[in-house]
Amino acid sequence: MTRLLLIRHGLTDAVGHHLAGIAPGTHLNDVGLAQVASLVARLHDVPLTAIVSSPLERTRETAEPIANDHALTVEIVPELIEYDVGAWTDATFATLQSDATWLRFNRLRSLTQPERGESMLDVQHRAVEALLDLWRRHRNGNVAVVSH
Repeated sequence: MTRLLLIRHGLTDAVGHHLAGIAPGTHLNDVGLAQVASLVARLHDVPLTAIVSSPLERTRETAEPIANDHALTVEIVPELIEYDVGAWTDATFATLQSDATWLRFNRLRSLTQPERGESMLDVQHRAVEALLDLWRRHRNGNVAVVSH
């Protein structure tokens, strides 16, 4: 049986303040680094056949210590990238409170698409396809999947 261990990246300073989206440059903060250290210890005795990550820094910074502990190389899977929030990228939550589309998005995400961003259905489709591909390629293995 293939097991996919779905792991969210460690904490960043963006959480609760602004939408980092797919923009590069958001790194783990000290709490996030401590979370990763704890996760590495918890996964130490779990046999992993692969570790994959979104291309963004915060996911790679979460995946790399796990990979190092298991003598693996992180495989970057572009389809696991964060939700592209388009025009809202790097916007603060305070600023977004006056955006009618943002308010609608938070009531009905499945049907509200950010300007120049992805639909939630598109995100779901690419992520599920990526996971199915990993499942097919790593039969009977444990794959750590670091994403958002």
